[in-house]
Amino acid sequence: MKGLLRTGLMWGAIVAWSLTGGLPAQAKPKAKPSKPPAAIAEPVVTSKPDLDYERLQLLMKSGEWSEANRLTSNIVLTLGGQFERGYLTFEDIKQIPCGDLRLVDNLWRYYSKGRSGYTVQAQIWRRQGEKNIERFEDVTGWSARKLIPDPKSAQIGHLPNRPAGSGGDFEASEGAWIQGLTKQAEVCKMIPAKPVPKKKPVKVMKKS
Repeated sequence: MKGLLRTGLMWGAIVAWSLTGGLPAQAKPKAKPSKPPAAIAEPVVTSKPDLDYERLQLLMKSGEWSEANRLTSNIVLTLGGQFERGYLTFEDIKQIPCGDLRLVDNLWRYYSKGRSGYTVQAQIWRRQGEKNIERFEDVTGWSARKLIPDPKSAQIGHLPNRPAGSGGDFEASEGAWIQGLTKQAEVCKMIPAKPVPKKKPVKVMKKS
């Protein structure tokens, strides 16, 4: 009886071995976690006369995005020297100091986790070929003319909107703002310089 039992156990082991291919199942190697995208450090701010960067940072930290958008508009109008007039021309945007423009952009990018900011908008404008303002407004959600005060639910590049005396405006003003912003961001080395197209060599005809 013991012999029959021993034989049955042996045959059971052989069948199990054949069903598994003769080798124990090997665990699949775990995929390596992808590296997180490069992030900027939390900006260190110091307020200046008429430029309340510390309050702007506190508004973003507390998630008060609508008020942060309004304050950003006032700050940038002040930087361009046109707070009273309430809008900026291409020439006004050239006057915005690089350090201040970079600081405002870094604040938006840091606290929105890369979804908002001037360089984000400039890159979107470039991807549209720097000529289709209607497409830019569609991509950023500006075409709805309505503020979505939360970078998580808003379209990428929705915030901040164009500086205006009303605390910001989603009307792109025929592209003057985004064109000037993109150019100034390039001058300030916040985005890569736009590559210059290579000129085709001129063929010189040999005289016969």
